[in-house]
Amino acid sequence: MSKQPKILITTAAFGDGHNTAARNLHAAFQRLGVDSEVRDFLVEGAPGVTRTLNQSYRWAITHMPRLWHRLYGYADKACLHGSWLNAFDLPERALASYLGRHRPDFILSTYPLYAYLLNSLYLGRLRRPFPVYNVITDSLTINHAWLRGGVDHSFVTDALTADIVRQDLPPHDVTVSGFPVDLGFERLFSQLTPPRPGYPLRVLYMATERPPKVAQTLRHILEYQSRSGMDVTVVLGRREKELRRLVESVAGRQSVEILGWTDRIPELMCTHHVLISKAGGATVHEARAAHCPLMINFVVPGQEEGNAELMLRENCGCRLENTQDIPRQLRAWFEHGAERWLALRDSLYRVGQPDAAMNIARRTLAMNGLSAPEISQFPEPPLEEKASSSKA
Repeated sequence: MSKQPKILITTAAFGDGHNTAARNLHAAFQRLGVDSEVRDFLVEGAPGVTRTLNQSYRWAITHMPRLWHRLYGYADKACLHGSWLNAFDLPERALASYLGRHRPDFILSTYPLYAYLLNSLYLGRLRRPFPVYNVITDSLTINHAWLRGGVDHSFVTDALTADIVRQDLPPHDVTVSGFPVDLGFERLFSQLTPPRPGYPLRVLYMATERPPKVAQTLRHILEYQSRSGMDVTVVLGRREKELRRLVESVAGRQSVEILGWTDRIPELMCTHHVLISKAGGATVHEARAAHCPLMINFVVPGQEEGNAELMLRENCGCRLENTQDIPRQLRAWFEHGAERWLALRDSLYRVGQPDAAMNIARRTLAMNGLSAPEISQFPEPPLEEKASSSKA
C-alpha cells in the first residue's frame, strides 16, 4: 500500500496574491485526493505584529505608493540571513513547532521568507528532510528575496519571467507553470463573442484604489455606458463598507451591479468582455486564465510593475495613463467589429493557463515519487511546451 502524501503550503497575508495561490494549490491537491494544509506562520507566531504590518502594508500601497516602492527596493537588496532573521523569531518557532509534530513530504511556499526560516532551522545539519519549492507569484520584476533562499525548485508564471529568474538560478531548477488560479477557470474560461444587438458589452471594474480615484474611474466608465448601453459590474471586495455609498452615489440612476466580497470571480471574469483593475499578481493571471482583456488603472510600484509589463508585452491589455482614457480605449477596442478586442483575446488564448494549480500539484508529486488517485489518469503536463508557445 503506497504512503499517503502530506503537503505543507506556506503563505503570508501581505497582498492577496500569496493567499490566493496557496488556497488554489490546496484545492488542487484536494481534487487529487492528497492531504495538504495551508499555514501562515507569521500570523500564528506573531498575530498582533503581523496584523499591524498587514494593515500598514495595505495603507501604504493605497495612500503612499512611493514609500512602499522604497521599502520594496530595500527588501530587494537586503540580506535575509543571520541577525536579520531575529525579527522573525516567533514565526520561526511556530514553524519549528509544526515541523516537530508533522513531517510533510515537501513544502510549497507562496511567500519568500519561509526559505530563510527553514535554512535557519536546519543550519549546520546535512540537509533538510524534505524539499522546499517556491511558487513565485509576480512576473518580470522579481524581488531577489525569492532567489536567495536556496530552495530546491521554483515555479514561475510565464516564460518571460523564467528567462529572468534563470539568470540567478540554475535553468533546470525553474519551471514555467503559470500562476495557480482558481480551479473554476479550467471549466469556465471565456468563450464570449463580440458585443452585438441583444448581447451587450459587459465591463467588470474591481475597485481597489483610494475613494476619489474610484469615483473618477466609475464616472468615466458610466460616461461610455450612457452612449453604448453596456452592462457594468463593480466589485468592492473587503472595502464594501468604505466604498458602497460612494459607488451608489456616483452611479445614481444608471444601471450598475454592485458586489461586495464574492467567490464568483472566475464566473465574473469569464462572463465580462473587459476587466478594469490594478495589476495585482492574482488579478493579472486570473484575467489571462479567463481570456479577459485587462485595462490596468493602478500599479503598486515595484512588485506590480512587472505584472503590468507582462500584459503589455503579451498584447493582452493596456495600461491607462489616467481615468479619462477609459471611454477612448473602450471605443478603440470595440469599433470596427471589435477588431482590437478580438486580437487581445486571441493573445490571451495563447498565454492563459487556467490549469496551473493542477499542473504544479501533479508536477511536485511526481518530482517526489508520490502517487495520488488521479495521477495515473492524468500524465505529467507538458508545462515547458506551453511556455514555449507563450514565448514565441
